Amino acid sequence: MILHPDTTCKYCGSSNLQSIRKPADHPHYAELRCVTCDKHQKWLPKPLEEMPVIDALQLDNRLTAWERSFLANIRKCKNLTATQKSKLDEIQERLTTLNKIPLWD
Repeated sequence: MILHPDTTCKYCGSSNLQSIRKPADHPHYAELRCVTCDKHQKWLPKPLEEMPVIDALQLDNRLTAWERSFLANIRKCKNLTATQKSKLDEIQERLTTLNKIPLWD
């Protein structure tokens, strides 16, 4: 449970809001709920574990223009599709492999 003091309830105006993690089998990751009036505010997305990877990859100057554009676009996504995740893994693997190739003997 995480409190959200910077947000106010859309029903009673209270700033006493909390995020409540849902069970793993629930269709939503978490919800934002008012502690004062106990009303649901909104569903909260699952944190993107890929974001640190995407941020690091975007700094690499060996990205192609297409890869750079792809990373910028998926950076905005709340959830990646299986195809997007696969492409992200391919880009990461390519750059990681390049890091292992010696530049001189």
